[in-house]
Amino acid sequence: KTMKYGVAFNPYLPQSEMELERQRLKLKVDTGIVSSIWLQFGTDINTLTNELRFINALLLEFKSKYPSNSALVNKNVEIFGSFFIPTKKFLAAFKFRPWRGVYIKKAYLDDIEEANRFSQNLLRCYKENGIKVLIESSLSNQKDIDSTQQMISESTFVDFPRNSQFHNTQIDFEKTLANDKEEIIEQQRCCKKPRHIN
Repeated sequence: KTMKYGVAFNPYLPQSEMELERQRLKLKVDTGIVSSIWLQFGTDINTLTNELRFINALLLEFKSKYPSNSALVNKNVEIFGSFFIPTKKFLAAFKFRPWRGVYIKKAYLDDIEEANRFSQNLLRCYKENGIKVLIESSLSNQKDIDSTQQMISESTFVDFPRNSQFHNTQIDFEKTLANDKEEIIEQQRCCKKPRHIN
């Protein structure tokens, strides 16, 4: 059975570091065990598009090396793209403490409207290139889920029904919290020591 591994790739690195990043990806893909490529988040669509051309050419070259019926390698490599829902809290936190290796433009951090516009363009880019979206923002309540659905719908023209995966996930999350709470209460009740009256 073919082994499957996911590998990271940062398409937003400075030009001086990009060639090494490409070489590393090529070496990983050539092993034949890479089943997915996970793209770092960034805010330069042109740079992303350029590196996606490189990735697609690399995967096409890799597939041509093996027979179509070869079971020794993973030839259907999926690509996942990191995505954050821009909020004022997220932008302020990143400005205060930037993440190493994540390249975000000042215009994105300074203007929530600009950040929203970029996010919609990024989602369109992902869709046009067959990239699966990895939402890394916290979706802890229904408001977060609704705003995420709205942005994806507006950007990719995909309509999410009320019983979509997002809502089902939220329902499961709420059920889990309720079950955990009941379990904790039950444990506390069982473990509570009786009071001794002298």
